[in-house]
Amino acid sequence: MSKSGFIKSSILFMLIFSSYLYAQETVINDLKLKYLTSHDTLKAKILSDLCWEYRNISLDSAINYGTKAIAFSRERKYIQQLAQSLNDLGIIYTDKADFEKALALYYESLGIRKQLKDSMGMASLYLKIGIVYQKQGALQKSLENQFAALKLYENIDFKKGISYCLNNIANVHYNMGNNSKALEYHQKSYEIKKNMQDEYGMAGSLVNIGNIYFEQKDFDKAVLTLKESLVMLRKIGDREYLSACLNNLGSAMINKGQNEEALPLIKEALQLRIKEGDKKGMMSSYINLANASFNLNLLSQTKMAFEEALKLSKQISALPEQVMLYKNLSDVSEKTGNAALALTYLQQHNILQDSLLNTNLNSEIAEMQTKYESEKKEKENVVLKNENAIKALQLAQERSQRDVLIVIILLIIISAAFITVAIRNQNKIKLNKALLQQERIKLNEIIQTQELERKRISRELHDGVGQMMAVVKMNVSAIEPDQKYVEHHKKSMELIDKSCEELRQISHQLMPGILIKGGLKEALDELAMYVNNAANTQVYIDLIGFEERPSEVIEVNLYRIIQELLTNIMKYAKANEVHVQLSKENGAITLMVEDDGVGLEPEKLKNSKGNGWHNINSRIDLLKGTIEIDTKLGKGTVVFIEINENINKT
Repeated sequence: MSKSGFIKSSILFMLIFSSYLYAQETVINDLKLKYLTSHDTLKAKILSDLCWEYRNISLDSAINYGTKAIAFSRERKYIQQLAQSLNDLGIIYTDKADFEKALALYYESLGIRKQLKDSMGMASLYLKIGIVYQKQGALQKSLENQFAALKLYENIDFKKGISYCLNNIANVHYNMGNNSKALEYHQKSYEIKKNMQDEYGMAGSLVNIGNIYFEQKDFDKAVLTLKESLVMLRKIGDREYLSACLNNLGSAMINKGQNEEALPLIKEALQLRIKEGDKKGMMSSYINLANASFNLNLLSQTKMAFEEALKLSKQISALPEQVMLYKNLSDVSEKTGNAALALTYLQQHNILQDSLLNTNLNSEIAEMQTKYESEKKEKENVVLKNENAIKALQLAQERSQRDVLIVIILLIIISAAFITVAIRNQNKIKLNKALLQQERIKLNEIIQTQELERKRISRELHDGVGQMMAVVKMNVSAIEPDQKYVEHHKKSMELIDKSCEELRQISHQLMPGILIKGGLKEALDELAMYVNNAANTQVYIDLIGFEERPSEVIEVNLYRIIQELLTNIMKYAKANEVHVQLSKENGAITLMVEDDGVGLEPEKLKNSKGNGWHNINSRIDLLKGTIEIDTKLGKGTVVFIEINENINKT
């Protein structure tokens, strides 16, 4: 009877940097709601996040959202997000064991990461590709990719990544049967994790090292190493790896003859696996429990443990283990004096062993038969195809002479028609482009004239009328009125102050000097201050990426658009808060203005003939931009405007 039921397992710790288990329904619902209200620049990321959230719920749903994320990013040329979406969907297909699709996605993502010169992203992909090749049994390819990842991590001195690669390289060597190399790399990985004080990683490396010592039959070192890991795992509280460590430690002790010390460890492992519902692990622990009990001559406990292991082996269809367990139960029954039961178990063992051999043999024969039939059918198909091809060729030759002339005539007619239509369309397009360009030039001239006139009037008001009002105020304030005219004098001063303030506001609205001197940030902050002081609405301004000022045309028109939008909100929206976000990235300028007001009816907005919306659309058209409006009655309004700074430089 076998003294060791040790189950070989190469535990892989942290093969991927992190796995976030946000499977809660509320998180997914929040993401779906956010997708409906977000701008295009965020939608691709949200789709990829949904793919990741569904990973532990529904792989089909995860694939659906991952595919959408890739299509969305590819269509809009969001290159960085496309690389991430390909990476995420590759992980899903790895979970599904569809390794060919996973590799295709990983390699496409890797190509993009190389273009972006993203060393961290490239290393992560080499690591994942290596894991897929390992699962496929292509161990040499797995090693090549793991070493590629290791080199990149070493170049950027990313210790955690280096330790993962060393761990994976060790596991590949273990699968190749090269235990000495596996031990060497596991020990290197352990030292890095130790320097990082990564107890979880250290515990995993020690379990792997202990397994290799067991394979080398160095049970003393196996026990010492697994005991060290056990202390860490008890502290961490990870049930799965704790149960594996306890079970393997018990098996090593059995091989050292320390059966009494092994029993409580194996029983503890068994209880943890029962709680986790791990039937394969439970079977392994029952086998170890039976082996230790048999060595201690606890035959009743031995029989019970083997019987429980047999039940579990039938549930998980572990046929080789059933063959072994029937033989072990036969030996135990014989030792307890139950010869009849021993014979029954032995007969079951022989029947099952023959069945296992026949199954393997039949499988090989069936495979050979299938291969033979396939080859035979392929040959028959080739002959049939050749005969059909000859007949088809003869018919084609007969028809070809008759059809050639018809085809040539049709081609000439169709080509002439296409050329005529193409010339007309090209002329029409040129005419439309010319008209559109003339309209833009005309609109630009009108707006520039308006802005110049506003500057002139603003300057005249400030330098002319403004100074005169200041002199009037000085003269009036210098008058010392009689007692009976004190109140009139006070009201006169108040009217002068109010007139000066209105004059400043009118001058500012025409052309705020701070826009020319300080730029958009200071001008918008001042505009928000005026709105906040004048109304119950609070305006919040957020500018991103405007370290360098855009051209004056873009700057003035953006200011006017925001000014007009805020005016409309104060007049009609009854909003409490308005958020203005203006961002610039790689020449793309995005403006989002969101309020919590009463909202609008989209149809009425489309048919609006007000000057405000007309002015906004005219300026957007001048800047060759686009506008999207998301609004519902009672739900507030969000306005998205996109402008390409590079186009407006030409």
